[in-house]
Amino acid sequence: MGIINTIDDLLNMKRKEEYELVCDIDAEGKTVKCFIGDFSGKLNGNGHKIKNLRISDEIWGDEQTLALFYSMSKAEIRDISFENLLFDYDRTYYSPRVAALVGSCSNSTIINVDVTVRDSSGEDLTLVYEANDCTMQNNKIVCNGKEVPVAKYN
Repeated sequence: MGIINTIDDLLNMKRKEEYELVCDIDAEGKTVKCFIGDFSGKLNGNGHKIKNLRISDEIWGDEQTLALFYSMSKAEIRDISFENLLFDYDRTYYSPRVAALVGSCSNSTIINVDVTVRDSSGEDLTLVYEANDCTMQNNKIVCNGKEVPVAKYN
């Protein structure tokens, strides 16, 4: 099992591995596009939090996904908080698929994930953009100061 105790550890996760967060991580405003493309491993946050992370990418089309995890399949994320995430992108010409945690989730489990996020465009984000046969329990997302639905398309 991989141990995560720095933001670089988090950004170097592999698709099919198991990971455990062993401390809180302050990303100090570091900018990322996403953690990983198609995640099919496990991430146990052990009640820890990741805070002050900026998610940004150049938007080139309506079908583009912007999220911490582009997609998840046969994966599990549990017992983790993401605090003060900032999604910063230009929505002038396109309407991308934006979600705080994962764009497309299939046959996966998300349990006890708590997210506080701000979208620079003022849009309300969900935790998961599209969920297909996913188990989701005890999750909460607050976007732009108000609680919003966990999944956009279920």
